[in-house]
Amino acid sequence: MQCRKCCFACEKWCFIGAKAFLPLVVNFLIIWACWVHAWLVCWEPQLFESDTTFWRVYGVAGVAIGIMCNVLYLKVCKVGPGSPTDIDNFSVPLVEYQNACSAEGQHLTPPREMANSVCAKENGGLRFCTKCIGWKPDRSHHCSNYKRCVLKFDHYCPWFATAIGFHNHKYFVLFLWYVTILCFFCLGSTGFVFYNHILEIGAMRGPDGNTDYVGAISVNVMILMVLALVFAIAVGTFATFSLYLVFNNQSTVEFLESTQYRSAVPTAAYRYTFAPTSKTVGNVFDVGWKRNFQLVMGDKWWMWLLPIQPSEAARGNGTQFPLNKQVLQKIREAAAKEVQIRDQNQAYIKQQRQQQQKRTQYDLPQHLQPPPQEHYEYDDEAQDSGDDIPLINMVNKNNTK
Repeated sequence: MQCRKCCFACEKWCFIGAKAFLPLVVNFLIIWACWVHAWLVCWEPQLFESDTTFWRVYGVAGVAIGIMCNVLYLKVCKVGPGSPTDIDNFSVPLVEYQNACSAEGQHLTPPREMANSVCAKENGGLRFCTKCIGWKPDRSHHCSNYKRCVLKFDHYCPWFATAIGFHNHKYFVLFLWYVTILCFFCLGSTGFVFYNHILEIGAMRGPDGNTDYVGAISVNVMILMVLALVFAIAVGTFATFSLYLVFNNQSTVEFLESTQYRSAVPTAAYRYTFAPTSKTVGNVFDVGWKRNFQLVMGDKWWMWLLPIQPSEAARGNGTQFPLNKQVLQKIREAAAKEVQIRDQNQAYIKQQRQQQQKRTQYDLPQHLQPPPQEHYEYDDEAQDSGDDIPLINMVNKNNTK
């Protein structure tokens, strides 16, 4: 038991250390890369025999891209992903939640934005977070590292020490692409220096194989060239994947997991078919690649490369999203089919019960059969004899008189 507590404590402190250390590493690498690229390479006149103007402009462009990377990094961390608990009526008071849990037949009233929700939890009901004690709109998930529910949750990024969600998704995608471009800028300058250095060594090699002294390349330049190549491949791949998700209007969680949609028969115990999901009927939030891109990056083309967020009127507040009408129709058809199957099965079960009751009655043994029904009739002859009390004959309905 003590060992487990030590492991949890160690994990907690490691997470806190990484949360504080990794952002410093990212910003240091960006600043250091700009310094090496611009000052040690592009602004050294002895490295290039000609085109010094081009290389100086090239160096300034790399620094500008590096500054944009730092601005986007700060935007991702400062803006945050957004949480439904920050929106009115989505957070439930603790006393009201406790009363609803303790009292039978008492239910919490969801906000009006939840009436049009298309996502559902496993039992078919509206999604509610018991950790945040609040309602979860479509595409929201609880992040254990962020310790809150996140609007349009994508993933938690330790390099930013925050979650990526609805409000900072654009800044995150732009950061990946600007870092990729910066890596290629640095790779171009350092690679050109390294290439010239190799040519210089080859040109000065004598017949005996000896080489005269050639100026050494800075260690910073060599390290930057290697890191630029590695990060260009790694971050570039992730940036391409993130842009693919933007065009398909998917988050990383939605890409990896299936999203369950609401149905006319919510409770899973009464269902006869599987509930419609994003794997079976498609992505209901995919409204076309162009509109998907505009919802994240902005309606105007000049907004796509700048850290400017589209207006809330254009993209919403993260609780409701435009829906694909064709996929929505498939969800409704699946719901109608489920209702039809349920009604048919209930009618069949009722018919089978009635037949079983009749069959049970006919199959009873003789000594368990109910007694024959009897009825009484007046004896007409006794009544005609003038007696005060007429005689009554008991006649079995199964016997003939």
